[in-house]
Amino acid sequence: MTTPNTTPSPDNEEDVYNDPSSVLLRSLSGSAKIIVDVWARAHRPPPPDANLVTDLLNVIVHGIQTGEDFSGTYPTIARLVNNQEHRAKLVDQLTLVDDYRRAAAFIELRNELETELISAARNNLLHPSERLVLLKMTDDRLKDIQNRISGSAVDIQDVLSLLQKANYAVEMKGDALKKKFITTSPQGREIIRKLVTTMGRRLKSDEKKGDGLP
Repeated sequence: MTTPNTTPSPDNEEDVYNDPSSVLLRSLSGSAKIIVDVWARAHRPPPPDANLVTDLLNVIVHGIQTGEDFSGTYPTIARLVNNQEHRAKLVDQLTLVDDYRRAAAFIELRNELETELISAARNNLLHPSERLVLLKMTDDRLKDIQNRISGSAVDIQDVLSLLQKANYAVEMKGDALKKKFITTSPQGREIIRKLVTTMGRRLKSDEKKGDGLP
C-alpha cells in the first residue's frame, strides 16, 4: 500500500504571507513573527467609508415602508442635490483634466510596447504566425494614422493660437494687459493703438520682403 506524498510543496510568493500553514511562517518566531503579523495587518484593506447617500436612502425607504416621518432628512437632501447641473459640469471638467494625464500616460505606454514589438520583429524574434499578426496590426494602425493625419492637420498658426490659449500663465498675462489697457486714459489708449498699427504694418512689410514680393 502506497502512502501519499507528504512532502510540502515549495512556498510561492503569495503563500508565504497568505497561507497560515506556510513553512516559512511556521518557522518564524519571536520578533520576526511579530513583524510579519504587523505587516499583514497593515496591508489589510481599510473598512469602507460611511456613505451619507445610502444612509439617507435607507431612511427614506424605511419611512415609505413603515409610514414613519422622514422630514428630518429634508435639509440634508436639499444641500446634497442643490445646483446639480453646475456640480455635474464641475466634476466633468475635472475628470477631463485627469483624462489628459491618462492620455499622456497611455501614449507613453503604447510607444514602449510598440517599440518592443518592432524591435522583436527586426531582430527576427517572432514566429511566422506572430509576424503575420503583427503585419495585420501594423497595416490597420497605419491606416488609422493616415486617416487621422489627413483629418486633423491644421495650419501652424492655428496650433500656435491653441498653445497660447491652453497656456494658463500666458492667458493670465494677456488678461492683465487688457485690464491695464482699459484703465489707461483715452489719450493713452490712442497712443497704444497707433503704436500697434504701426508695428503691424512693419511686420506685414517685412513678410512681403521675405517672400520676394514687391
